[in-house]
Amino acid sequence: MPEGNVQHSNDGGEEPKENARRSPTACFGSALISSKIPPRCRGLDGEGGVILGIDEAGRGPVLGPMTYGAAYWSCADDKEMSAKGFDDSKALTSDQRTSLFDRIDRTPEVGWVLRLISARELSDKMCRKVPYSLNVISHDAAAELIRAVQARGVKVTQVYVDTVGDPAFYQSKLEKEFGKGIKFVVAKKADSLYKTASAASIVAKVTRDRIVEGWQWSEPNLDFSEDRKYGSGYPGDEKCKKWLESNVDPVFGFPDICRFSWGTTKEILKGPTRKRVDWEEEPDEEAAGMNSIASFMVQPKKKARANLFVKRGLELVDTF
Repeated sequence: MPEGNVQHSNDGGEEPKENARRSPTACFGSALISSKIPPRCRGLDGEGGVILGIDEAGRGPVLGPMTYGAAYWSCADDKEMSAKGFDDSKALTSDQRTSLFDRIDRTPEVGWVLRLISARELSDKMCRKVPYSLNVISHDAAAELIRAVQARGVKVTQVYVDTVGDPAFYQSKLEKEFGKGIKFVVAKKADSLYKTASAASIVAKVTRDRIVEGWQWSEPNLDFSEDRKYGSGYPGDEKCKKWLESNVDPVFGFPDICRFSWGTTKEILKGPTRKRVDWEEEPDEEAAGMNSIASFMVQPKKKARANLFVKRGLELVDTF
């Protein structure tokens, strides 16, 4: 993470605290992290509004978080910002990405927001009885970034998104959610075609790399600090597979840097030395003829009064 002024929010709906400096691992459990709002991105009615780009990093690895980044600047600054050398992070070396990330952080005209989706969150959502797909998680994260910027008073008028899944479907989904006030372009390779998406790509990639490289283990009884030979973290990496096989607990599985929902981890957990845990299904209360918990929250209907009281106009009173 950059050493400049960083703001932090748990839900994107509240104004983050100013000047909160956080390391990558300290930010890991947070939902949203953002820069200060560029002064030129405030109060832009009639001035063209703000261009915002979105891209992700870490969709494929079995280790570490997936990071969703957004970068934005005023339409009036687009030509100048586009000339700063931002490019698809995959086309850059690590040193080039770091240098450009520092440039982004030092440029007051550029704002950025990050959504950190931890391996634990991915495992939880994708391993449910009715699982979230990775595409839906991605779409929700992109929408969350846009809402977070809007909630801070920024008039977003153009959004460029590197697609996940079918571009036309994804674009239609965003247009329905945000209405006609924003022009959306969802495209393959948007991170190389549109400079705000390029900047977002750099922010997302550099942050994820720093989180994984500086990982702090949260498991109290485990210490893998001397064992970081997990390679790239991708399932096809033999170093990564070897590390996973060497660091699996027979009962609890893997430390929370791992995504339990990936095929690689699922196969390793099926090994002969692993302990099988069977989870009993919760009974369907209504199907079993039982009252659901929700039924106790509903105020009971009043019983009809006897005709004798109705005809004589008698009422129940508790004050005289």
